[in-house]
Amino acid sequence: MKQQLKKKIVIAVVGDEITGKTGSICNLAKLIPLKGQKKIYPPKTVIRHEATVYGTYSKLYDGTQARVGITTFGDSISLLTTHFVPLIDTYNCDVVVVACHNDEGQRNSTLEFIRKKAADFGYNLILTSVIHDDSAPKISAKVRKSSGLGKVVVNGVVLNEIFAVNMINLINALV
Repeated sequence: MKQQLKKKIVIAVVGDEITGKTGSICNLAKLIPLKGQKKIYPPKTVIRHEATVYGTYSKLYDGTQARVGITTFGDSISLLTTHFVPLIDTYNCDVVVVACHNDEGQRNSTLEFIRKKAADFGYNLILTSVIHDDSAPKISAKVRKSSGLGKVVVNGVVLNEIFAVNMINLINALV
């Protein structure tokens, strides 16, 4: 029997540039079992580096279902308006995972935009961050995308994948 969530949830993955937010959230989009998954972006392609998807997640053990939306697009308010807002408005997702910058208090803050939209649509907001190697050299976004670097690896462990599994566990606990 399907149960309703008491309150819908936005999980904002907060971090500075080049900390692995996009790669980690894409790992989540690849690993989470969503029935009827719809790719809003990129259309008709495999999820690689950037994505916006939604679908129905069935909770492990009791089968409770929730519509889950995931987007890596959180670098600007215009991207959030195009990719995040439809997940809470048009697609009426119960849980939404979205990337955003650690820019609270700054002009055009993506975090404050997400905070306001979550409140406007009646969502609780959970803030989290990725697991990243702070000692790793910083690589420009252009070089990272062209070289396929999106993985954060320490001692042979892909931290993006650990993050994705932890997020599935969090979503499972919240649903």
